[in-house]
Amino acid sequence: MNNNIIFPPESEFVKLLADAQTILENKWRNAQKDVSTMSPEEFENQVSEALDAAAKGTSFESTIELVTGHRFPDIEVMNHFGVEVKSTKSDHWKTLGNSVLESTRKKEIEIIYIFFAQLLKNPKLKFRKYQDCLSEVQITHSPRYMIDMDLPPGQSIFDKMGLDYDTVRSQERPISLFIDYYKRILGNDTSVWWINNDGSEKSAPMQISFWSDLSTDKKHALMGYLLFLFPEVFSERSTTKYKRLIIWLVKNHSIVSACMRDDFSAGGRIELDIYGQKISLPQIINCLLKHIDSFRQAIEECSIDDVNEHLNPPEDFKDSPDARFELWFTQFCNIITKTSYNSEKLRKYIKAQLWSGK
Repeated sequence: MNNNIIFPPESEFVKLLADAQTILENKWRNAQKDVSTMSPEEFENQVSEALDAAAKGTSFESTIELVTGHRFPDIEVMNHFGVEVKSTKSDHWKTLGNSVLESTRKKEIEIIYIFFAQLLKNPKLKFRKYQDCLSEVQITHSPRYMIDMDLPPGQSIFDKMGLDYDTVRSQERPISLFIDYYKRILGNDTSVWWINNDGSEKSAPMQISFWSDLSTDKKHALMGYLLFLFPEVFSERSTTKYKRLIIWLVKNHSIVSACMRDDFSAGGRIELDIYGQKISLPQIINCLLKHIDSFRQAIEECSIDDVNEHLNPPEDFKDSPDARFELWFTQFCNIITKTSYNSEKLRKYIKAQLWSGK
């Protein structure tokens, strides 16, 4: 923030932009030049020159700076205001904007406007306050805003989130706020984006593999993670219980499966001797017992980001292997209480087999 400096009010900056727009429109009209062949870089230069001309005789004179390289925004004014220059060769007012992380933004720039052109044979220009025309967040190589110059007032992504733009951009990890928002409107089961909470991309193999083609060892290792991170697989008669784990396999390992159910519950039921009592149980319990080693390894090695995202620990959660198991076990018990195979003996047996005295 620029301290101890009195800047012109925002209304004067808006007038500067309006005057620059008029200068550009007159220039193009008088020159009768086809601007449809103009490059984005040339347009940036022309916007900067128009702002320079409009600033003559005002407090903005000699303060216009066109920033080179990958910086945000493109033009700095008085080291306080900013202009982000966008253009399109199409007859619409939408384009992909800048990263939500704003890592290249100069911290002194407080107020930013979009200066947008349709570079057509009959060109059009618009400018608007930056945050007021950011409609959504989309993913390319990183999370980026979607710009819509015709977005109705009160319909920005920040209005939808109920948060102020400056509040969001000042966060250390702003992307986490968007993840929370999309999970809120789409449901906690939704896997949002191919990214981590810090905005970085998740790494996954380039080549898609089929689950059925994996080696036995590879399947065994992954099953531990699936059984740990997705306890809903122990529910009965759910048509969606494999949904989250299938998405996780695709996102994190580029693995797809035509039918995950076969690996968890194919083969009917089993009969186990649990503390001297024969109990009929679904194959999913047998699957868990077959993968005890990989289950324990997953608890030890799983990233805290995955734990937070998929097991949703409480705010006072103190991360440790024991705490992770108790988190999973609590959810496991809650799930099986709604099944036909629920019993206190089974819960005690599972805890003893999986974790006690490991």
